[in-house]
Amino acid sequence: DFENILKIMTFDETVEFILPCMQIYSSEQDYLKLKLFQNLEKLFKKLFKAEVFVPKVEIIDIITINIFPLASRMLMLSEEPVQQEGVEALLKLSKTYIPKEQSQNLVMKVIQVIMDRISPESEHQETDDVKEKAKVAILIIVQKFTAAEIFERGQCQYFIEKHLDAMLAEQFFKLKKFLLPALISISEHLDYDSFTSRVFKVFTDYYNDEIWGIRKVCIECLPALVKHIRATDADRLN
Repeated sequence: DFENILKIMTFDETVEFILPCMQIYSSEQDYLKLKLFQNLEKLFKKLFKAEVFVPKVEIIDIITINIFPLASRMLMLSEEPVQQEGVEALLKLSKTYIPKEQSQNLVMKVIQVIMDRISPESEHQETDDVKEKAKVAILIIVQKFTAAEIFERGQCQYFIEKHLDAMLAEQFFKLKKFLLPALISISEHLDYDSFTSRVFKVFTDYYNDEIWGIRKVCIECLPALVKHIRATDADRLN
């Protein structure tokens, strides 16, 4: 039992023995990755209990080095249900234990690590299936961390400017289903030009998609989208 093991271990033992062992989970089956995500809070509680004698900044450094890179790998190699629960776990832990600005930086690094891994220049040359999973994981992160008000204007604008083109480069069916809702979720933090030229452009492209399931996503997203369109631009919906 993970919780009981943590109870009998010191802070130093946890860092020395538990954290390295956790790294094997990145390539394990999804149900084991899910178990690890579900147990991360117990690990965080153990580490932050040491705050009375270990500086909080040092604990966050340990997490930055050991936990968030592992989470990046698990998210990009998992199916959607594990991704959803994994991002929820990271969100809860970020809100509970890590200052907002540091959470922003850490999670943006998670996104960058994943994007670097699947870039055409990467030495890994991942399969299309892994690329799709990786991009979906990022979109889940963007949507959930924006809804929780951790991502703000800077993170949302950066995502649009630095990562959207790569998202659009190789579009798979599942990716399209996640991209538009994620873009609409960050629209309140974008300047209007970015919204119209990037978010609304994706909407119009998808609205004319040959796949009915993608057009259905557009219909479902329409009420949220129109909230960001100025009255003077209402003719854009025609």
